[in-house]
Amino acid sequence: MRLICKPVSAVTALIFAMAGVGLSGCAGGNTDPDLDTGPDFSDSPVQVKTTFTDTDPQLFGEIVFVWDEVAGATHYKFFYDPDGDSDDDGEPEFVQVGADIPTGTDPLEAALAISVHLFDWDNARFRVDWCDAMGCTELGQQVASFLSRFFISPLINAGTALAYAEDGATLVVGAPRTSIFECEVLVAVPEDEVDEECEYPDTLTPEEVDELFLQESIPFAGSAGVFIFQDGIWGLQAILKASNIEEFDAFGSAVAISDDGNTLAVSAIGEDSNATGIDGDGANNDEPDSGAVYVFQRTDLGGGMFEWNEVAYIKASNTEGDPDPDDGVFGGDGFGNKLELSGDGTTLAVSASREDSNALGIDGDQLDNSAADAGAVYVFRDFGGPLWMQEAYIKPSNTDAGDVFGSGMALSASGDRLAVGAPLEASGAFGINGDGFNNTAAGSGAVYVFERSGSSWSQHSYIKAMSPDPNDEFGFSIDLNAAGDVLAVGAGKEDSVERGVNVDQTNNDSVNSGAAYVFEESGGAWAQTAFFKASNADPIDQFGFVVKLSSSGDALVATSVWEGGRSQGINGNELLDDFVGAGAGYLFLRDGMSWQQQSYIKAPNNSPNANFGFDVDMALDGERLAISDFLNSSVYTF
Repeated sequence: MRLICKPVSAVTALIFAMAGVGLSGCAGGNTDPDLDTGPDFSDSPVQVKTTFTDTDPQLFGEIVFVWDEVAGATHYKFFYDPDGDSDDDGEPEFVQVGADIPTGTDPLEAALAISVHLFDWDNARFRVDWCDAMGCTELGQQVASFLSRFFISPLINAGTALAYAEDGATLVVGAPRTSIFECEVLVAVPEDEVDEECEYPDTLTPEEVDELFLQESIPFAGSAGVFIFQDGIWGLQAILKASNIEEFDAFGSAVAISDDGNTLAVSAIGEDSNATGIDGDGANNDEPDSGAVYVFQRTDLGGGMFEWNEVAYIKASNTEGDPDPDDGVFGGDGFGNKLELSGDGTTLAVSASREDSNALGIDGDQLDNSAADAGAVYVFRDFGGPLWMQEAYIKPSNTDAGDVFGSGMALSASGDRLAVGAPLEASGAFGINGDGFNNTAAGSGAVYVFERSGSSWSQHSYIKAMSPDPNDEFGFSIDLNAAGDVLAVGAGKEDSVERGVNVDQTNNDSVNSGAAYVFEESGGAWAQTAFFKASNADPIDQFGFVVKLSSSGDALVATSVWEGGRSQGINGNELLDDFVGAGAGYLFLRDGMSWQQQSYIKAPNNSPNANFGFDVDMALDGERLAISDFLNSSVYTF
């Protein structure tokens, strides 16, 4: 597949409409009368002019404040207080930002650079003073609690799975439910109309193209959108489809991207061919729901033109589909359930959490299907060209039926360390490298860490929670930092009633409230160093549904897809809990060895059952954040 992409610095609404994608932002204050929005400075002489900038690619943007000249003023001072009242005396503690601003400055404005770490804005205050020879007088104040809306860019109907390139400039969004596709223009098609392959000649005028309404319906075939951040806005660069597109393949089920955004992997867990290995025959449907992965690479052609090419079609080495596809139950291996790419895009890990072999360890017997839904992971490597080859077939040291090994997966930036979660693993062991062969705690879950030396893989560690309980599903989601020495683990069905960081892990009084854990490796040994609960944890919230670490490992986002808060934006009221299933994200930051919750993140168009937090990724070491929801197939960037 070959796609030529034009520049997007002047993206129009028409382009997004044609792609089935909307780009919008929400301005103004909270419309919910029951939520406290703080002081109203809508009539202040100090107002907000804009909220985006492209002057520094390492920053998300700026808040720019403007005001009119004051007669007799010689200069102005701009002040900022991030929390409104740090010493609890009831008054803001303002600190001047930047140098004095002389009268006559054009434009007359003050700006504050921002990132996701400055979204703790419930009480933030800004102030401008005007000054003359006699001193300074306050001109006006402004609040920032409502401004978080400006920084949310929904990619409406874009999809649910996402991957954010570490450079912050490319975001890929998998949309496995896509069913309507635009036809493609080809240079040589003899008829002046759309053909049965949904292709048309380049001789058609735009008016003729519009008249033909060139679309086709392929139910749930799926797609993936590639968006780039340029000139302060997100723009659609390409829509990718499978080269063997078929209905119900769900292309876009999982996505992964290299640090520079130039290599992309997309899975289709419903793909049906019986091919094995690399670039086999994908035209048949003889192994339903066996799954496939497609690798794409982007080439800069110069002049703002880019080309995306599919460079590999990847299947498992033991491809197996659903033996009874009409029984209404998913029975294929689901190859592509999770995807991970190394930072340089040359190592690809693919999980198949429903794979059935009873093999143990590395490169065991793949053909014995006596352990239904045990799960497996396949590692592929690009040896140049590109030349992709399978490097390893990975099973845990205690393979068991129903463990769904591969439900969670993470890869270090180098590609040499792999962590795999098996949330239905059943041993009663706790901590590091315990006895994994007893099944006394069904569904407690486990995480396995593997390491590569050269091209050889081996299991390094077997990790359990310190207080494992049946059905906690520890390992449902996991992530590694870039170095691979910090591991985050989500257990969405953990039951403790506590709230906060490093609280009691041992009680079970809040069913499926969920938890997250951080482990760190030092001197070759792993140890749990932090335990997280949501600040408003409630039963059924499933905090830890997704966990994501920044590249340094100093920022953690955990999502809670069934959380019920009805506030909007950043750090709203956490206690209004009547929007069941709305979903939320929680940002934690580490200072030294101490973690604390920084932000409580909600969708700007919050609604019940949206499952905000269905997927999440970060870029620029946590300075940028993207979160999707399931109900609206929307992605929000912060």
